[in-house]
Amino acid sequence: MSSNLVRSIGGVLLASLAVTPLTSRAQSSAQPDATAQPAPVSQKSLADIAKEQRAKRQRHGDPVQVLKRVAPTYPAIAKQQRISGTLLVEADVNKMGKVTNMQLVSGPPVFRDAAFEAIKQWQFRPAMLNGQPISQKTQIRLHFMP
Repeated sequence: MSSNLVRSIGGVLLASLAVTPLTSRAQSSAQPDATAQPAPVSQKSLADIAKEQRAKRQRHGDPVQVLKRVAPTYPAIAKQQRISGTLLVEADVNKMGKVTNMQLVSGPPVFRDAAFEAIKQWQFRPAMLNGQPISQKTQIRLHFMP
């Protein structure tokens, strides 16, 4: 009987294989068969598996990743009126990791300017395709609570 163990380290899925003996309890009490050999098991190291996954991501692409976030300033008018809400902003992240073309998708418009000012300061790792940076649309959700 075998079991697979999968875990994630630094966003990379790592897998290891644990193998238990092929004999059952009933067979273990009988005389061992000197000619029986267990089937060979491929022993890939975690480093080899991580390397294969990185290569696969380079072929198929990596999504945009946030490196630095800046919290938005809560608008005074919203604070006075105790308005809260969640904004969904769609933006392009260019090849340099800079935000461009922001659009408010949903949420209270009173938070729009504060959200856009904060997001302009965010830093991103651009999306990658075949090892090259590319521009990509992303959606950013911001929660405003008084």
